[in-house]
Amino acid sequence: MLAYPANMESEREKVQVVYIKSGEYQSAAAKKTDPEIPPSIDGVWPMIRTLVEVTIDEEGNVVDALPLIGSSLLAKATQTAALQWKFRPYRISGKPVRVITGIWFSLGFPDPLEGQPRSSWIDIAQKQLENNPQSAVALYNIGYVYERGNNYQKADEWFKKAISKAPSWALAHQGLGEAYYGMRQYNEALECFQRAIQLQPDYFSAYLHSGWCLVRLRREAEALQFFLKASEVAIKAKDKMAAYQNISSSYRDLGKLEESVDADSKIADYAWRIHQIGGEELTYVSEEAISVALKYEKLGKTEKAIAYYRRAIEAKPEREAALRARLILAALHKKQGRQTEAEGLLNELVALSDAALKDHQAAKDDYNISNCYFWRGCAREALGQNQAALEDLKNAIKHNRSWGEPHLHLGYLYQKLGDVKSAVKEFRLSQMVDDDFIRQVESQGKSN
Repeated sequence: MLAYPANMESEREKVQVVYIKSGEYQSAAAKKTDPEIPPSIDGVWPMIRTLVEVTIDEEGNVVDALPLIGSSLLAKATQTAALQWKFRPYRISGKPVRVITGIWFSLGFPDPLEGQPRSSWIDIAQKQLENNPQSAVALYNIGYVYERGNNYQKADEWFKKAISKAPSWALAHQGLGEAYYGMRQYNEALECFQRAIQLQPDYFSAYLHSGWCLVRLRREAEALQFFLKASEVAIKAKDKMAAYQNISSSYRDLGKLEESVDADSKIADYAWRIHQIGGEELTYVSEEAISVALKYEKLGKTEKAIAYYRRAIEAKPEREAALRARLILAALHKKQGRQTEAEGLLNELVALSDAALKDHQAAKDDYNISNCYFWRGCAREALGQNQAALEDLKNAIKHNRSWGEPHLHLGYLYQKLGDVKSAVKEFRLSQMVDDDFIRQVESQGKSN
């Protein structure tokens, strides 16, 4: 069993749940409901599969649903449908428990352009229009094809035709705004996005694109307000992440660094949720977590940093971000006097490297052999096993001579051991330090 990690909703932190990867529990559904496609997007290209995270209570009812990936246009429909599903209760030792898993929705009308050569896209769209000359959707789809091909002037023409048939259709105004944005006509684009919001006040993409226009127009404070609103109206996790990415950038540009990192932490939290049921291929959760941890540490927010270093390790223990997080977290624990915890992390890193090294040596995979030696060398150095660390770092270089980081670490280790000549040589080979730093090392060696 796993609990939600730090910074998730407080009510969820109190509940232990079982995570089941998406698709693995879908067969246990006792009742399924398909999404109802909103009339405003029926027939619009493209429509793709959507993954929805669902929380299932002890009686098998879906009590919460969060669309994770897929079309923003379908987020509300898939969320509504998922909440109507019913499952057989999941039991552990005969006792029903709460489950978090994923439902994949495939809506039966994939993008007709998928797999087709680009040269045929317009023909496909034109044929749809011939079959229904008065269709605003067909006109929109032609505009969509041109916009997707970066022919924004043509897209502009066809989106305007769609608007002439359906003046109150928010999606067509959004499309026209995107065409203007592609042509760098930001004031005109902003007007279109604002019109889309007037017609559909919960239109995530219109808020996001409005913010982008305002950034281009150097109206950063106004842009931030639209990005914040985008985060409020967004339903899908990936949309939330996109909004917070822009919120983070806006706060950073305005000099509000802590608010910027708090926004980054939201991105990492949603990446975690996608990872828990969707898998690593859908999001780089460890990388997101360590990035946030490093920023919090720089701000002096040590406990928050520690929480995200742990997240990086837990999410994908063998990824490079997780290996690096162990080293950094071990150093933090040492500063706090938590020597046992620090040594535990470092010994874990040694053990992981040992196990992986055997596999990669059997496969004669020099690149990954070098990685294993490097991480083991770093861990051994932190454990005070300097001679063993020297050999590992030398072996890392032997199997990947162009990699600068082992040279850099070897330089620091030689410097610590008092071998300034070897340290300077390795620093130069690393190509990761400047001449002033090297002169400083040489000067310190002479003074000693």
